[in-house]
Amino acid sequence: KGRMIRDLKLEDFEVLEDGAKQNIESFRLITRGNVTKTEEPANEPKPVANTVITEPTKVTRAVEGGVTAIALVFDRLSPDARRRAHLSAQSYVGEGESQNNYTGVFLINLNLTTLQNYTTDTALVRKALEHMASSATSTFEPTAGIYTDSVNQTISQAKAASASAASAAGAAGAAAGAADVDRMLAQMQLRTKETFDRLQRDQQGYATVNGLLSVISSMERLPGRKAVMFFSEGVAIPPNVKQQFRSVINTANRANVSLYTIDSAGLRAESTTAAARDEINNRVRQRMDNLDQVHLGSAMTEGIERAEDLMNLPPQHGLIQLAQETGGQFIGDTNNIAAKLKQVDEDLNTYYLLSYVPTNTNYDGKFRNIALKLKRSGLDVQTRKGY
Repeated sequence: KGRMIRDLKLEDFEVLEDGAKQNIESFRLITRGNVTKTEEPANEPKPVANTVITEPTKVTRAVEGGVTAIALVFDRLSPDARRRAHLSAQSYVGEGESQNNYTGVFLINLNLTTLQNYTTDTALVRKALEHMASSATSTFEPTAGIYTDSVNQTISQAKAASASAASAAGAAGAAAGAADVDRMLAQMQLRTKETFDRLQRDQQGYATVNGLLSVISSMERLPGRKAVMFFSEGVAIPPNVKQQFRSVINTANRANVSLYTIDSAGLRAESTTAAARDEINNRVRQRMDNLDQVHLGSAMTEGIERAEDLMNLPPQHGLIQLAQETGGQFIGDTNNIAAKLKQVDEDLNTYYLLSYVPTNTNYDGKFRNIALKLKRSGLDVQTRKGY
């Protein structure tokens, strides 16, 4: 139910790598503050300095540090979403003079801007957030608007031109030729809109994923737990950007960076899949209306490529994927983002750390899937998906 469980023991966990059970070498509950943690090693612990053994299988020590660094990354946001992201981030940072974690503030536009390098000075972080709130960013025309309105109009023009050609063919060949020209011009108009939309989504997608990749890569050599809080209204993942998008997830897992993605659009009044559904229906109608015509100037595979792009069109799709595959959390469909960020803060600063030596010694560079199972029922697990 969203509450942290702090009394789990070693025997409650089971770790699988590519389906093979692994031997857990160490187990710790790490939390921020001057409290104690419990470590339950797989083998009998040996007494060491500054260690108090209270039971044969239990070691009590001073707690380790929490999160080493948090990057607050803001994507291109509309004015309303920017205001919501600003208020929630200010609430998360708090009013104190300093904080335990190093926090950096970054803004993604057509480039990546560092508004504040990592610091524990809360005043500097809040000042950077104020700068972010007043910054104007580039905007992109909604994809759905181009296709939902324009495609039907262009198809109607093409059908009218074809009908005109058919009726005029019996009267004069010149009239039929003019109708064919009108149909080709209508197709050119549609082609122009499709090409610009595709290039625009590529540009938008590359700017976002390259910005995220730069922030994550810079944290790779930093020890400790690291996180990125990504405020966005959605990530464009067209086919050309898909490989780079996967690189963000892979780099985050290698660097032990968790992504916490926040849909700054808040509670959406309309379905996030409606635009994709409408365009798919429009394209089906377009295809059925032109079965007897040759689609000039484009490859037959373009329809398949666009269909693949449409599957990633819903704005929350990429945000959910980034969070789930890096051991983070997605926050969406709410206007009260600040309350959710408090849960994220607890998750970042209180967690279980397990380690094991893989039984598979063939280090061939391939991705390995990690499955963490709990023997206690009724609990939700949030963890890395692999490495």
